[in-house]
Amino acid sequence: MPRLVIEVIAVTCLAVVAFATVAHGGLCKSVPNCNSCSNGKDCDECDKFFALTKTDSGKIICNPCSKVLDGCSRCKNSDVCERCKDSDKGPDFTGDGTCKACADNCKFCVKKGSGKCDLCKAGFKLTADDTCSSCVVANCGKCSSSADSCGECLPGYYLENDKTCTKCADNCGLCESATKCKSCSAGFYQEDDSSCVACKDANCKACTDTNQCSKCAKGFYPDAAGNCLACDDDCYICSGKGRCDYCKNKRPAVGGSCECPINCKSCQKFGAPTCDECNDGYRRSEKGSCISTSTDNKGK
Repeated sequence: MPRLVIEVIAVTCLAVVAFATVAHGGLCKSVPNCNSCSNGKDCDECDKFFALTKTDSGKIICNPCSKVLDGCSRCKNSDVCERCKDSDKGPDFTGDGTCKACADNCKFCVKKGSGKCDLCKAGFKLTADDTCSSCVVANCGKCSSSADSCGECLPGYYLENDKTCTKCADNCGLCESATKCKSCSAGFYQEDDSSCVACKDANCKACTDTNQCSKCAKGFYPDAAGNCLACDDDCYICSGKGRCDYCKNKRPAVGGSCECPINCKSCQKFGAPTCDECNDGYRRSEKGSCISTSTDNKGK
């Protein structure tokens, strides 16, 4: 076969491949975020998080869905939203296609759309018309199909006879019955599979046994022996003696300290090396420290 014919065939094949790439899902270089185009210039379909939009000059571009439809994260086109940014809103499938509120007490309505519900919040059940109605049993987290029964109680309650949610004992965080705890409240530890025993130290929030504290209340820290010791006087939260994280004015400590620089009356951040106002007889230097005014008079 003559060399010229071979070269013509090769060029033709490359052109066909290039056109197919552009026409079937290839990127249109002139239109960012375009999913497919009929030629190398005009976009037919944008990626799922973008919508075809015509500018004032008549140019077709792919705009983010959120710019075309308020609150929309994924859209079918510039008129219809498929998924909203906020979980308590859904697309208005029967109206203008924008994002609107789900049914009352709904957790999200991605599939059913605005005014309806896919999954209700705890304490409510989905009705036949895709809205949410409250459970009949008080403190019920997951309603049963029966109107007067409960499938699962809210945290801190246990189910009795499928019809009553009773509060757990004060030392229980979660429980299966009046005498069986699944987890303990702050200040208690689980001694066996069912009972919660108080930590020995009154300032302890979590302990591995009655004498060994692993987490103390604010203003205290656990030492190596598992006791809760008080932080320094000006400290609100600390990780150890002389190691303050937050001061009592709720400002972060610097270098583990809650004290202003020496000879300083007030400072913006405790522990900071700079002072806002110095004590009488001192003035603020350019670096923020307090120096005696008597040094200003020396040599005069």
